[in-house]
Amino acid sequence: MKLFQGKSKSIVLLALFLVVFIIPWKTQALLVPQVYLTKLDITENSFEPGEQIEGNVILWNYEESVMSDLVLSFQLLGQEIEGVFTQVINEQKDQKAFSIPASEILTKPFIYSLPSNLPKGNFAFRVQLITGRGEEMGWIDKILNIGGEGEFLVLDNYWIIKDEENLSPGGGVDYQPGEIPQISFDITNNTDFTILAFPEVTTFRRNVGGEVIETQEGKDVLLSSGRKKTIKTNLPQLNESGTYLSEVQLYLKDGQKPVSNSIFFRWVIPGDDDARILFVSTDKESYQVGEEAKVSVQFTGPAHLYIDESEVSQGEFEIQLYDNQGNIIGEKKAEIELKSGQALINVPIESDVDDLRIEARIIKEGNILDQYGFQVGLPNGEEAIKDRGVVSFLKSNKWLIGALIIILITMLIYLKTKKKKILKAMALLAMIGSGVLFLSTSVLAATEVTGGYCDTTIIFNTPLPSQTYSLGDVINFTGKFRVTSCGDGLFHNKIEFFITADENIPLETDNCCGDCCGALSETYGGCLQNRRWCNEVKTLPLQSNVYKLGTIYPQDVHSGARPYWVEYNNSFYIPEDLGFSGPVRFYVQYSGTHWKSHWHWNVTYQKGDIGDVPIAKISCDASGCDSSGCVGYTDCPFILLNDSASAYKSSWDILDWGTSPDLSCDYPTALCDFTPQLLPPGDYVVTLSVETATGLSDETSKNFSVLQEIAADFQCSLDNVVWQDCEDVKFNPQKAVYFSDQSSSSDPVGGNYITERRWTFENGDPVQILGNETNPLTRFQSQGPKEVVLSITDNQGRTVQKIHQLSVIIPDIQWGEVSPIGWIRRFLANISTQFRNIFS
Repeated sequence: MKLFQGKSKSIVLLALFLVVFIIPWKTQALLVPQVYLTKLDITENSFEPGEQIEGNVILWNYEESVMSDLVLSFQLLGQEIEGVFTQVINEQKDQKAFSIPASEILTKPFIYSLPSNLPKGNFAFRVQLITGRGEEMGWIDKILNIGGEGEFLVLDNYWIIKDEENLSPGGGVDYQPGEIPQISFDITNNTDFTILAFPEVTTFRRNVGGEVIETQEGKDVLLSSGRKKTIKTNLPQLNESGTYLSEVQLYLKDGQKPVSNSIFFRWVIPGDDDARILFVSTDKESYQVGEEAKVSVQFTGPAHLYIDESEVSQGEFEIQLYDNQGNIIGEKKAEIELKSGQALINVPIESDVDDLRIEARIIKEGNILDQYGFQVGLPNGEEAIKDRGVVSFLKSNKWLIGALIIILITMLIYLKTKKKKILKAMALLAMIGSGVLFLSTSVLAATEVTGGYCDTTIIFNTPLPSQTYSLGDVINFTGKFRVTSCGDGLFHNKIEFFITADENIPLETDNCCGDCCGALSETYGGCLQNRRWCNEVKTLPLQSNVYKLGTIYPQDVHSGARPYWVEYNNSFYIPEDLGFSGPVRFYVQYSGTHWKSHWHWNVTYQKGDIGDVPIAKISCDASGCDSSGCVGYTDCPFILLNDSASAYKSSWDILDWGTSPDLSCDYPTALCDFTPQLLPPGDYVVTLSVETATGLSDETSKNFSVLQEIAADFQCSLDNVVWQDCEDVKFNPQKAVYFSDQSSSSDPVGGNYITERRWTFENGDPVQILGNETNPLTRFQSQGPKEVVLSITDNQGRTVQKIHQLSVIIPDIQWGEVSPIGWIRRFLANISTQFRNIFS
């Protein structure tokens, strides 16, 4: 059969080209552009109110496009609930925008000034990346200690009110044009001060940091120490459809400095003429005439609670590119549906441009619904960028590499076969294969599997892409979920975390119509019936290559630092008996409801690697024996530490110790430390064997010694011949008293020996003898109890001592009849003793 015939060949070629190069995978949710904050450097951890925090943050743009119009946002967060900080103490935004080229890294310095009014305690200092219009991306936290105790008010228990009902402030409550939303909140003064302040309400279009719609001041509040007050006030009266966020914070009446945490209220004015540009990026910073700029756009549609597919209206997306003189050097329009989505628009370049500016607009029936403009590229004087290396090269040069692969494969096939039909077929396959390999986007970054039928937005913050872990390591998951276009209320929330093998795993359908697939809602209690798509929630199946790390049930959205986000921050151990290793996927799976209308779900994963090569390693901890190195003492246990990597099964064996049974352990854990107990003095060899879940093994050996426990002791004598316990001998003043070292290590035993002896005699002559004397003498100068101390030190640096209490007295005189001859003998003996004492 012929491979291609007639026109069918062209059709097949065109279809394959469209599949490989043009047709994108349909996504149901928006994955925020992945620019990761990988490291935060701050020299100190403790600060006082009013001080400046200086540091650097490292940003990694993992996208294949230039991320522009970026700014740093700084938050001081408190009141932690299950790892998530729920109270915004202070927030500031850097005013200088910057860009990061595709696949590269930027080190960004910053200065953040702490407010002068702060409570005392530990807080999270968050550095977050946002766009110039407030759309949030990745973040990184560091815990700081603030020595406050100044004036500060706490705002909590806050609600948005409609029809006299308290509703979640993050739920995106609907209001009609011209309707005035009402809110309530509590103010508590926990300080020792009486505080006079006023509330300020700032309303933003969509997000903090974006367009400010209105700022208004409320009535003064006077609150004495220990008092609490409930405030009711209004949000601004607006007529234009859209999604709004109002921030409330109190300021001191005297000096107008912030004196409270911030609280937030999400509300919506529905309407068909509402759309919003979220993120815009280009593939390069500069272009030459004849090229095409690839402009990536994410956008959202009208702020409806629910829009049927048949009700979606049509609009137009317009892109205009300008040079630094304000001349249009490229423009393109594209038809879009006014709902949440993303698009890639190719804009022909009509003249060379280096300093590129982009203007993007959403247009409906000639009316501009939203527009967004910014400068592309780095401003002059911006920090140098470090290249990412191989990953950056592959991404930046994928077209060239793909073309080279096609040429090489084609030439090899031609040289081997010289058959034109086979050559054409194989060349086509080579083109398709290289297209799949090099033209797909975000190969290693977070990948969305399904986002359900609703426009959910996810920030996949950590783990970072392509990180390597070992069995037993801790892995941290952080991120956020929200509804993209309409009101952002999310309830009955559940988030599950998985490790799977790096392969496509078909999802299962979970019926959430009868049972609640998430937590009980503070707002709605148990699950309600008749939600849309409740019988179509997709989940990962539990099977041999899928391991569930854990499940959390976040509270309703009003409990977060941003009350319209469902944020998570959870750490898990990678199990040592996982059963698989090598390339893996770290999944985050979300499900929850949006008000009373429908069910949301999202399944996204980040690729990583779990090391599969076991490395056996032993270290020693003999600190309890006052010893360095792998040396212990009898009766003093020390620990052989298992520092192995990528092992889940460990076994110990001690060689050259002829006892039975041998000491060993065999646990399904990589933390199998071993404590040799009561070993006789001697030298030993220990062998540690480790094994992975896949059967790979390794072993290592280490020498260690057990030394005799040293003990200081000595005996006493009056004649240096007969030795007794010192407490049993009574000594005369000025008489020679002899001592003999009886320490346990007087001779080398088990490899250790005494290197120094220190004798101390109370009121003796001499008082102290230092060196290595084993048989000293002294004379006590007075009677009474005397203390003698022997301190010994061995070759391991270990020092012990022994103390004896001696009795020094004048003996009682014994009277009796003595013959003249006996008296003469005693007199002569006494003289002889005196001479011996003098000359000795």
